[in-house]
Amino acid sequence: MDTRAAPSRPRLLRRLFLVFNAAMGVWFLVSFADAVRQYAGAESDSVRTGTLVGTGLGLGALLVLWAAGALLLGVVMLLRRSR
Repeated sequence: MDTRAAPSRPRLLRRLFLVFNAAMGVWFLVSFADAVRQYAGAESDSVRTGTLVGTGLGLGALLVLWAAGALLLGVVMLLRRSR
């Protein structure tokens, strides 16, 4: 029989919040590094321009997703803490 207690909800939500932010940070850095690699390997100005535009749009969307998720998880975490 397992004698360890399950983590409480505020603790679980805090861990979920931290894991989400860490995962999004890693995703952002990996995407940025890949874009830099593609930009460095581009052979023409049009490819470089396309890489910059695509990277800007993609990383911008990723930042919006990150902010929305962090805001949602943060609000839930704060609301659960007040009880």
